[in-house]
Amino acid sequence: MKNLTDGRLVADLSLPGAHDACTGEGWVEGYGLNILADAMAKCQDLTIQQLLEAGVRVFDLRPERVSKGDDTYELRCSHGPMTTNLLVVDFFRKLQKYLADNPTEFCLITAQLSATSGEEALKAWGEEFNALVRSDEFKGLFADFKPRLTVGEMRGHVLLFTKNEYAEKPLGGYTYEWYEGGELEKQMANHIKGPDCEAPLWVQDYWENVTREQKDKALTDMLEASIKRDLTADAPAWVINFPSCYVGGPFSDNYRLNAESANVLTANWLASHKGSVGVIYMDYAGVDQSKGTDEKTYETAGKKLVESVVKQNAK
Repeated sequence: MKNLTDGRLVADLSLPGAHDACTGEGWVEGYGLNILADAMAKCQDLTIQQLLEAGVRVFDLRPERVSKGDDTYELRCSHGPMTTNLLVVDFFRKLQKYLADNPTEFCLITAQLSATSGEEALKAWGEEFNALVRSDEFKGLFADFKPRLTVGEMRGHVLLFTKNEYAEKPLGGYTYEWYEGGELEKQMANHIKGPDCEAPLWVQDYWENVTREQKDKALTDMLEASIKRDLTADAPAWVINFPSCYVGGPFSDNYRLNAESANVLTANWLASHKGSVGVIYMDYAGVDQSKGTDEKTYETAGKKLVESVVKQNAK
Protein backbone atom coordinates (compact mmCIF):
# COMPACT_ATOMS: atom_id res chain seq x y z
CA MET A 1 0.00 0.00 0.00
CA LYS A 2 3.01 2.32 0.22
CA ASN A 3 2.57 3.30 -3.45
CA LEU A 4 -1.04 4.41 -2.97
CA THR A 5 -1.55 8.17 -2.67
CA ASP A 6 -2.71 9.37 0.74
CA GLY A 7 -5.69 11.19 -0.73
CA ARG A 8 -7.16 8.17 -2.47
CA LEU A 9 -10.48 6.96 -1.07
CA VAL A 10 -10.56 3.57 0.61
CA ALA A 11 -13.89 3.01 -1.17
CA ASP A 12 -11.95 3.46 -4.43
CA LEU A 13 -9.58 0.55 -3.77
CA SER A 14 -9.54 -3.10 -4.74
CA LEU A 15 -8.63 -5.13 -1.66
CA PRO A 16 -7.94 -8.88 -1.32
CA GLY A 17 -9.84 -10.51 1.54
CA ALA A 18 -9.92 -13.92 3.24
CA HIS A 19 -13.33 -15.47 3.93
CA ASP A 20 -13.46 -17.17 7.35
CA ALA A 21 -9.92 -15.93 7.71
CA CYS A 22 -8.92 -17.76 10.87
CA THR A 23 -9.63 -21.30 9.67
CA GLY A 24 -5.97 -21.76 8.71
CA GLU A 25 -4.98 -21.50 12.39
CA GLY A 26 -6.00 -25.06 13.29
CA TRP A 27 -8.69 -26.26 15.70
CA VAL A 28 -9.02 -26.69 19.46
CA GLU A 29 -8.60 -30.42 20.07
CA GLY A 30 -11.47 -32.22 21.73
CA TYR A 31 -13.88 -29.32 21.44
CA GLY A 32 -17.41 -29.96 20.17
CA LEU A 33 -17.60 -30.69 16.47
CA ASN A 34 -13.97 -29.86 15.79
CA ILE A 35 -13.30 -33.45 14.76
CA LEU A 36 -15.20 -32.52 11.57
CA ALA A 37 -13.62 -29.10 11.11
CA ASP A 38 -10.96 -29.97 8.52
CA ALA A 39 -13.59 -31.68 6.41
CA MET A 40 -16.37 -29.10 6.76
CA ALA A 41 -15.14 -25.69 7.92
CA LYS A 42 -11.66 -25.07 6.52
CA CYS A 43 -11.62 -22.19 4.02
CA GLN A 44 -7.97 -21.11 4.34
CA ASP A 45 -4.63 -22.92 4.41
CA LEU A 46 -2.59 -19.93 5.64
CA THR A 47 -2.39 -18.45 9.13
CA ILE A 48 -3.28 -14.80 9.72
CA GLN A 49 0.42 -13.88 9.67
CA GLN A 50 0.92 -15.74 6.41
CA LEU A 51 -2.16 -14.12 4.88
CA LEU A 52 -0.82 -10.69 5.79
CA GLU A 53 2.54 -11.54 4.24
CA ALA A 54 0.75 -12.78 1.11
CA GLY A 55 -0.95 -9.40 0.66
CA VAL A 56 -4.38 -10.04 2.20
CA ARG A 57 -5.70 -6.91 3.93
CA VAL A 58 -9.35 -7.74 4.66
CA PHE A 59 -10.40 -10.40 7.14
CA ASP A 60 -13.70 -12.14 7.76
CA LEU A 61 -13.80 -12.61 11.55
CA ARG A 62 -16.29 -14.92 13.28
CA PRO A 63 -16.02 -14.30 17.03
CA GLU A 64 -17.68 -16.84 19.31
CA ARG A 65 -18.25 -16.67 23.07
CA VAL A 66 -16.91 -20.03 24.22
CA SER A 67 -17.29 -21.58 27.67
CA LYS A 68 -14.05 -22.60 29.37
CA GLY A 69 -15.98 -25.05 31.55
CA ASP A 70 -15.67 -23.18 34.87
CA ASP A 71 -18.36 -20.51 34.45
CA THR A 72 -15.90 -18.32 32.57
CA TYR A 73 -15.87 -17.52 28.89
CA GLU A 74 -13.47 -16.42 26.19
CA LEU A 75 -13.90 -14.89 22.74
CA ARG A 76 -12.50 -17.28 20.16
CA CYS A 77 -12.34 -17.21 16.35
CA SER A 78 -14.71 -19.80 14.88
CA HIS A 79 -16.48 -20.97 11.77
CA GLY A 80 -19.97 -21.92 12.78
CA PRO A 81 -19.77 -24.51 15.58
CA MET A 82 -16.10 -25.28 14.82
CA THR A 83 -13.63 -23.43 17.02
CA THR A 84 -10.10 -22.44 15.99
CA ASN A 85 -6.95 -22.23 18.07
CA LEU A 86 -6.97 -18.43 17.81
CA LEU A 87 -8.46 -16.15 20.44
CA VAL A 88 -10.04 -12.93 19.17
CA VAL A 89 -7.64 -10.88 21.29
CA ASP A 90 -4.69 -12.64 19.63
CA PHE A 91 -6.20 -12.04 16.20
CA PHE A 92 -6.22 -8.30 16.92
CA ARG A 93 -2.70 -8.50 18.34
CA LYS A 94 -1.43 -10.07 15.11
CA LEU A 95 -2.87 -7.23 13.04
CA GLN A 96 -1.59 -4.63 15.50
CA LYS A 97 1.94 -6.05 15.39
CA TYR A 98 1.95 -6.27 11.60
CA LEU A 99 0.80 -2.67 11.22
CA ALA A 100 3.35 -1.44 13.75
CA ASP A 101 6.05 -3.14 11.68
CA ASN A 102 4.53 -1.96 8.38
CA PRO A 103 2.99 1.48 9.05
CA THR A 104 2.12 2.20 5.41
CA GLU A 105 -0.42 -0.66 5.48
CA PHE A 106 -3.93 -0.90 6.89
CA CYS A 107 -6.55 -3.62 7.36
CA LEU A 108 -10.31 -4.01 7.26
CA ILE A 109 -12.36 -6.51 9.27
CA THR A 110 -15.94 -7.62 8.83
CA ALA A 111 -17.10 -9.41 11.97
CA GLN A 112 -20.10 -11.67 12.38
CA LEU A 113 -20.97 -13.35 15.67
CA SER A 114 -20.67 -17.13 15.40
CA ALA A 115 -22.57 -19.89 17.25
CA THR A 116 -23.74 -17.67 20.12
CA SER A 117 -27.45 -17.35 20.90
CA GLY A 118 -29.82 -16.44 23.71
CA GLU A 119 -30.51 -13.00 25.14
CA GLU A 120 -28.10 -13.29 28.06
CA ALA A 121 -25.28 -14.73 25.96
CA LEU A 122 -25.71 -12.06 23.29
CA LYS A 123 -25.68 -9.30 25.89
CA ALA A 124 -22.56 -10.76 27.51
CA TRP A 125 -20.86 -11.10 24.12
CA GLY A 126 -21.58 -7.47 23.31
CA GLU A 127 -20.18 -6.28 26.61
CA GLU A 128 -17.04 -8.42 26.30
CA PHE A 129 -16.39 -7.55 22.65
CA ASN A 130 -16.92 -3.84 23.33
CA ALA A 131 -14.54 -3.96 26.29
CA LEU A 132 -11.93 -5.73 24.16
CA VAL A 133 -11.92 -3.39 21.16
CA ARG A 134 -12.03 -0.30 23.40
CA SER A 135 -9.36 -1.58 25.81
CA ASP A 136 -6.16 0.36 26.49
CA GLU A 137 -4.20 -2.34 24.68
CA PHE A 138 -5.82 -1.44 21.35
CA LYS A 139 -6.21 2.29 21.88
CA GLY A 140 -5.54 4.06 18.60
CA LEU A 141 -5.66 0.90 16.49
CA PHE A 142 -9.17 1.27 15.12
CA ALA A 143 -10.12 3.97 12.62
CA ASP A 144 -13.33 5.97 12.68
CA PHE A 145 -15.61 5.27 9.75
CA LYS A 146 -16.65 7.93 7.30
CA PRO A 147 -17.87 7.48 3.72
CA ARG A 148 -14.91 9.28 2.12
CA LEU A 149 -12.23 7.79 4.34
CA THR A 150 -8.78 8.16 2.75
CA VAL A 151 -5.71 5.97 2.55
CA GLY A 152 -3.71 8.53 4.53
CA GLU A 153 -6.23 8.43 7.36
CA MET A 154 -6.18 4.63 7.39
CA ARG A 155 -2.44 3.90 7.35
CA GLY A 156 -1.44 1.89 10.41
CA HIS A 157 -5.06 1.36 11.43
CA VAL A 158 -7.86 -1.21 11.28
CA LEU A 159 -11.38 -0.42 10.10
CA LEU A 160 -13.91 -2.64 11.86
CA PHE A 161 -17.34 -3.41 10.44
CA THR A 162 -19.66 -5.67 12.46
CA LYS A 163 -23.03 -7.21 11.65
CA ASN A 164 -23.92 -7.53 15.34
CA GLU A 165 -24.40 -4.47 17.53
CA TYR A 166 -22.22 -4.50 20.66
CA ALA A 167 -22.63 -0.90 21.88
CA GLU A 168 -24.83 2.12 21.25
CA LYS A 169 -22.21 3.45 18.83
CA PRO A 170 -19.77 1.27 16.89
CA LEU A 171 -16.02 1.55 16.82
CA GLY A 172 -15.96 1.70 13.04
CA GLY A 173 -19.34 0.83 11.58
CA TYR A 174 -22.32 -1.50 11.74
CA THR A 175 -23.55 -3.19 8.54
CA TYR A 176 -27.27 -3.57 7.90
CA GLU A 177 -29.42 -5.55 5.41
CA TRP A 178 -26.52 -7.84 4.50
CA TYR A 179 -28.39 -9.62 1.70
CA GLU A 180 -27.22 -13.15 0.83
CA GLY A 181 -29.29 -13.82 -2.27
CA GLY A 182 -28.66 -13.42 -5.98
CA GLU A 183 -30.64 -10.28 -6.92
CA LEU A 184 -28.30 -7.39 -7.73
CA GLU A 185 -30.86 -4.75 -6.76
CA LYS A 186 -31.11 -6.18 -3.25
CA GLN A 187 -27.34 -6.64 -3.04
CA MET A 188 -27.06 -2.87 -3.59
CA ALA A 189 -29.56 -1.99 -0.84
CA ASN A 190 -27.34 -2.59 2.21
CA HIS A 191 -25.64 0.15 4.20
CA ILE A 192 -22.89 0.94 6.69
CA LYS A 193 -23.68 3.14 9.67
CA GLY A 194 -20.96 4.79 11.71
CA PRO A 195 -21.37 6.80 14.92
CA ASP A 196 -22.56 9.88 12.99
CA CYS A 197 -22.56 8.96 9.29
CA GLU A 198 -23.84 6.45 6.78
CA ALA A 199 -22.86 5.05 3.37
CA PRO A 200 -24.28 2.56 0.87
CA LEU A 201 -22.88 -0.97 1.01
CA TRP A 202 -23.07 -3.31 -1.96
CA VAL A 203 -22.64 -6.97 -0.99
CA GLN A 204 -22.58 -10.04 -3.20
CA ASP A 205 -22.54 -12.95 -0.72
CA TYR A 206 -24.67 -15.47 -2.61
CA TRP A 207 -23.69 -18.81 -1.09
CA GLU A 208 -26.65 -20.97 -0.06
CA ASN A 209 -28.44 -23.33 -2.47
CA VAL A 210 -26.57 -21.77 -5.36
CA THR A 211 -25.57 -23.35 -8.67
CA ARG A 212 -22.30 -22.77 -10.47
CA GLU A 213 -24.04 -20.66 -13.11
CA GLN A 214 -25.90 -18.56 -10.51
CA LYS A 215 -22.76 -17.85 -8.52
CA ASP A 216 -20.70 -16.92 -11.56
CA LYS A 217 -23.42 -14.53 -12.76
CA ALA A 218 -23.81 -12.87 -9.35
CA LEU A 219 -20.06 -12.48 -8.99
CA THR A 220 -19.63 -11.00 -12.47
CA ASP A 221 -22.68 -8.72 -12.18
CA MET A 222 -21.24 -7.16 -9.02
CA LEU A 223 -17.81 -6.76 -10.63
CA GLU A 224 -19.46 -4.96 -13.55
CA ALA A 225 -21.52 -2.73 -11.27
CA SER A 226 -18.62 -1.86 -8.98
CA ILE A 227 -16.46 -0.28 -11.68
CA LYS A 228 -19.38 1.99 -12.66
CA ARG A 229 -19.91 3.50 -9.19
CA ASP A 230 -19.97 7.27 -8.70
CA LEU A 231 -16.93 7.74 -6.47
CA THR A 232 -17.40 11.53 -6.49
CA ALA A 233 -20.57 11.20 -4.37
CA ASP A 234 -20.60 12.48 -0.81
CA ALA A 235 -21.19 8.89 0.25
CA PRO A 236 -19.89 6.54 -2.44
CA ALA A 237 -20.92 2.90 -2.29
CA TRP A 238 -18.53 0.52 -0.57
CA VAL A 239 -18.36 -2.93 -2.19
CA ILE A 240 -17.80 -6.42 -0.78
CA ASN A 241 -17.86 -9.18 -3.41
CA PHE A 242 -17.50 -12.87 -2.51
CA PRO A 243 -16.05 -15.38 -4.96
CA SER A 244 -16.35 -17.61 -1.90
CA CYS A 245 -19.18 -20.13 -1.61
CA TYR A 246 -19.79 -23.85 -1.91
CA VAL A 247 -21.88 -25.69 -4.46
CA GLY A 248 -23.34 -28.99 -3.31
CA GLY A 249 -22.88 -28.90 0.46
CA PRO A 250 -20.85 -27.35 3.32
CA PHE A 251 -17.60 -29.24 2.89
CA SER A 252 -14.06 -27.88 2.76
CA ASP A 253 -13.42 -29.65 -0.54
CA ASN A 254 -16.46 -27.89 -2.01
CA TYR A 255 -14.94 -24.55 -0.99
CA ARG A 256 -11.79 -25.71 -2.80
CA LEU A 257 -13.78 -26.80 -5.84
CA ASN A 258 -15.57 -23.46 -5.96
CA ALA A 259 -12.24 -21.64 -5.69
CA GLU A 260 -11.00 -23.50 -8.76
CA SER A 261 -13.80 -21.83 -10.68
CA ALA A 262 -14.64 -18.54 -8.95
CA ASN A 263 -11.09 -17.44 -8.10
CA VAL A 264 -9.98 -18.07 -11.68
CA LEU A 265 -13.06 -16.35 -13.10
CA THR A 266 -12.42 -13.26 -10.96
CA ALA A 267 -8.70 -13.07 -11.76
CA ASN A 268 -9.40 -13.40 -15.48
CA TRP A 269 -12.12 -10.72 -15.34
CA LEU A 270 -9.79 -8.32 -13.56
CA ALA A 271 -7.10 -8.88 -16.17
CA SER A 272 -9.33 -7.35 -18.84
CA HIS A 273 -11.02 -4.54 -16.88
CA LYS A 274 -10.07 -1.29 -15.17
CA GLY A 275 -11.65 0.25 -12.10
CA SER A 276 -12.16 -0.34 -8.40
CA VAL A 277 -13.95 -3.54 -7.38
CA GLY A 278 -13.85 -3.13 -3.58
CA VAL A 279 -13.21 -6.09 -1.30
CA ILE A 280 -12.81 -9.48 -2.97
CA TYR A 281 -13.48 -12.14 -0.32
CA MET A 282 -11.97 -15.45 -1.43
CA ASP A 283 -11.33 -18.94 -0.10
CA TYR A 284 -7.77 -20.32 0.02
CA ALA A 285 -6.28 -16.85 -0.34
CA GLY A 286 -2.56 -16.76 -1.04
CA VAL A 287 -2.28 -20.37 -2.25
CA ASP A 288 -2.64 -21.55 -5.84
CA GLN A 289 -2.96 -25.18 -4.75
CA SER A 290 -4.66 -26.79 -1.76
CA LYS A 291 -4.68 -30.46 -0.80
CA GLY A 292 -8.17 -31.67 -0.04
CA THR A 293 -9.47 -34.13 2.50
CA ASP A 294 -9.95 -36.46 -0.46
CA GLU A 295 -6.14 -36.23 -1.07
CA LYS A 296 -6.78 -34.43 -4.36
CA THR A 297 -4.77 -31.28 -5.12
CA TYR A 298 -7.13 -28.45 -6.02
CA GLU A 299 -5.97 -25.58 -8.26
CA THR A 300 -7.43 -22.85 -6.04
CA ALA A 301 -5.65 -19.85 -7.68
CA GLY A 302 -5.70 -17.96 -4.39
CA LYS A 303 -2.22 -16.49 -4.84
CA LYS A 304 -3.05 -15.48 -8.39
CA LEU A 305 -6.26 -13.77 -7.29
CA VAL A 306 -4.62 -11.83 -4.43
CA GLU A 307 -2.01 -10.54 -6.88
CA SER A 308 -4.67 -9.68 -9.47
CA VAL A 309 -6.70 -7.67 -6.96
CA VAL A 310 -3.64 -5.74 -5.78
CA LYS A 311 -2.65 -4.94 -9.40
CA GLN A 312 -6.13 -3.55 -10.04
CA ASN A 313 -5.24 -0.48 -7.95
CA ALA A 314 -2.61 0.60 -10.47
CA LYS A 315 -4.90 0.51 -13.51
